[in-house]
Amino acid sequence: MVTALVDRSRGIQGWTLLGPKAAHPIGMIWTDELDRVGIATEDIDAAFARAVDCRVELLAKGREAPPLGVELVIAMARRIREEKGVIDSREAYRLQLQARIADLKRTGAAGAVIAEYEKELRDYE
Repeated sequence: MVTALVDRSRGIQGWTLLGPKAAHPIGMIWTDELDRVGIATEDIDAAFARAVDCRVELLAKGREAPPLGVELVIAMARRIREEKGVIDSREAYRLQLQARIADLKRTGAAGAVIAEYEKELRDYE
């Protein structure tokens, strides 16, 4: 399935199609990257469609669009997750830090303690 998307992305961009055999190694790279970031197989088609839509919007506005590669597909899959309310662990930790800072400010904690957490949040982002 992912190998077919490689050729589909090439075709949409006006590039020469590779065919299944030649596209397979690239498809494996895409699969590895999608697996690495936890993109479920059932979410790939929607993310790919969103990536195409993103490129079209940018081009319609006269802006340069990124290549229709695995990075854009991953970015769109993350956007879909966020819209569904799924937060990855990195985002959850960032939100925890923000909540802790708000609690410290509300309870009148020492400025130095608050500054420590704010620094950690800045460094984390």
